[in-house]
Amino acid sequence: MRTTASLLLLTAAFFVGQEPQRQDPKPAEQQPKAEEAAEPKADESKQGESKAAAGRPPRHRFEGVYRLRERVVDGVSVLRDNRGYLAITQRHLLLSLAAPGPDDDHPLVHASVREWQETRDGVRTVMKLDYNSDSEGGIELQPYDTVEDRRLELRQGGIRVWQGTRSWLDFERVE
Repeated sequence: MRTTASLLLLTAAFFVGQEPQRQDPKPAEQQPKAEEAAEPKADESKQGESKAAAGRPPRHRFEGVYRLRERVVDGVSVLRDNRGYLAITQRHLLLSLAAPGPDDDHPLVHASVREWQETRDGVRTVMKLDYNSDSEGGIELQPYDTVEDRRLELRQGGIRVWQGTRSWLDFERVE
């Protein structure tokens, strides 16, 4: 089969008046390695980023992912094993908090999804989903579309979410 194809190519070249051209594969040292072929060149990746970001407004200073560092209630640091994350996107604020409850069977949880918009005096949030557990393990769902004004304050390496005049959550930026 290979001989037949070569003969046909040679015959066609003879009738057309051209020399047959061999198509040798590139030597191994000239072929790009699989890793190199998969990686975009530096210039290509920058061009892709600028094209992707072209329709998006600049990133807001609050945007990011944060991990709970400290919880303060009425000016006193709460020493429980509090855990939590806060993710802020261009339009949404997502919060997930957990702490030991009064007993091992009833941990305290709070989760929230809110739309947010910066105002002159802070941040206005609109609850899309917000619930927390009580000390007996029951879940309390907050009313949909409840509006709250909050104060967010950028701190060194993170953000502080005020929950009144003497209570707040301190988060450290992880992303």
